[in-house]
Amino acid sequence: MMLRIDEYRLAFVAVDGISKLVTVLAGKGNYQIQYQLIFCVWVMTFNVTLAEKMNNSFDEYSTEVKSGRLEWSPVHNSEKFWRENTPRLNEKNYELLKILIYLLETSKDPLVLSVAAHDIGEYVRHYPRGKHIIEGLGGKQQVMHLLSHDDPNVRYQALLCVQKLMVHNWEYLGKQLEKETSQAIPAKG
Repeated sequence: MMLRIDEYRLAFVAVDGISKLVTVLAGKGNYQIQYQLIFCVWVMTFNVTLAEKMNNSFDEYSTEVKSGRLEWSPVHNSEKFWRENTPRLNEKNYELLKILIYLLETSKDPLVLSVAAHDIGEYVRHYPRGKHIIEGLGGKQQVMHLLSHDDPNVRYQALLCVQKLMVHNWEYLGKQLEKETSQAIPAKG
């Protein structure tokens, strides 16, 4: 197997081979092909530098969004992921945000709709101008439309997203909550 040699590993990474493997693995393929591809990924981890690149959660997220097959993978619920990567959703003229909004508009899969609504809400919560950007891209209307969806999970995620779109300043709200909590609990002494 050629990927056992560092020179070939580096060339494979340079042509974006890892994300192609992940994309194929995300699809439905037979078990033999999946096994061989997983073996290729495993062999790539023998090079420490490449292993670190492969563990980039934003690349995984980007590949998942571009595939249109959203699932509740760990990054969607990771506070750390959103805190560190939210500004990256603005890259390439908001490409990933536009895809998420497009999925809200076109997908019939309740899982995809739920995850896309959740992700848009997390973007708004973690990015200071997120609310205005999502409104400008037409995302608010798409999320509002999902409030009357047949699936209760879609309605729930859409409602959470709308709440995040309606709150003006998350940081201010958090400080107010801390202040109220500290005032409500009397000091022992």
